[in-house]
Amino acid sequence: MKIRDKEAFLLFVAGLSLSFFIVINGAHLINAWFTQLLKSQDESGYRNSVLLEVTREHKEEGSGITGDIVTDYQLQLEKASEFLELLVAQEVTTYIKNIALPVGAAAEEIGVDVIVSGREEWYRTLQSGRYPYAPEWQKTGKLAVISQAAEKYVEVIDGQKVIKIGGENYQVMGVFEHYQVSEGNIEISIYYVPTQKDDILHQKLADAFRGGYERWICFGSNTGDVAEAAKAFMTELESAGGYSVSVSEYNYDEANFIIEQFYARIKGVVFLVLFFVSLINCREITELWITRKKMDLVILKTFGMNNRQIILRVLAELVQMLVISLVAVVCMDGVYRLFSRTHMEPGSLLRSFLLLLGAFLIVIGASIIPIVQQVCRCVPAQGLRGE
Repeated sequence: MKIRDKEAFLLFVAGLSLSFFIVINGAHLINAWFTQLLKSQDESGYRNSVLLEVTREHKEEGSGITGDIVTDYQLQLEKASEFLELLVAQEVTTYIKNIALPVGAAAEEIGVDVIVSGREEWYRTLQSGRYPYAPEWQKTGKLAVISQAAEKYVEVIDGQKVIKIGGENYQVMGVFEHYQVSEGNIEISIYYVPTQKDDILHQKLADAFRGGYERWICFGSNTGDVAEAAKAFMTELESAGGYSVSVSEYNYDEANFIIEQFYARIKGVVFLVLFFVSLINCREITELWITRKKMDLVILKTFGMNNRQIILRVLAELVQMLVISLVAVVCMDGVYRLFSRTHMEPGSLLRSFLLLLGAFLIVIGASIIPIVQQVCRCVPAQGLRGE
């Protein structure tokens, strides 16, 4: 690619790169702002949740005893494994609420929320640290977020803060924000992945199933209703046989959804304004660039090229500069995320790429208009006279 007008080339690439960069990161900032607006002020739970009470009956085993205690317990471990597999398969955030697990080196029994599925962040704001990304914890689990009061159970092993749950080390990813004068209550939430059928959680569930005790399963979300997911889970569990399931609590804040729709409209309007301003900027830069190429157009027409040939030639050059602009945007975005230490999940990266590709195609479409106008208006005789 031979650059004849370096000033126009640099202005074009710099202007379009900045416009693309602003659109992409502006979209991320708007989404972050939207999510923050939707966060409930009361952090006692998800805005929309269904709490299920689950118990297991033992009619098929004769009051829970088959005659062989070991065999019966192994059977309940298998049931616990099937139960956990069903929980892990849920799409929405699903957790076992307040199950007593041995915590710390002294194995003190403390109520723990065990998160087993879902991609949505926990409902609490963090004072420090961060929440694990869904792909990050769904591979191996063993991650935790805790309250400040629970930090007394934290140990530092190999430079990492960990909290011992059931004899296994869970890496502490973050500490909850607290609003009391004191350090608040002990709260522990762990991200769990079933890896073996005889770990502490399987044992606790097996004990509950064998003894007929209830377990509390919660489906929660800050962005959508979870009633259908909970209903489907109840149907699956009851069809498995031997379970008694009832809805203990159902929270659905219709007012929040009205506010959510209002915020969604605001987000859409802000994004459209942002994109429209960037599009106008790109068009003006393109118009300036093609205007400065007027003499080149005159020469091409003088040598007998028709409007279609000239437009295709100019568009080829335009696309080359747009590709350079896209490469510059990717580099700028990489540097920005490196210095801001911003992490993006694969899904977000794919959405950013599609957004960038869409902006690329729209800019090409908008840029054709001034190019066609300038080519059609160009008259060799007037151009040679400098008109």
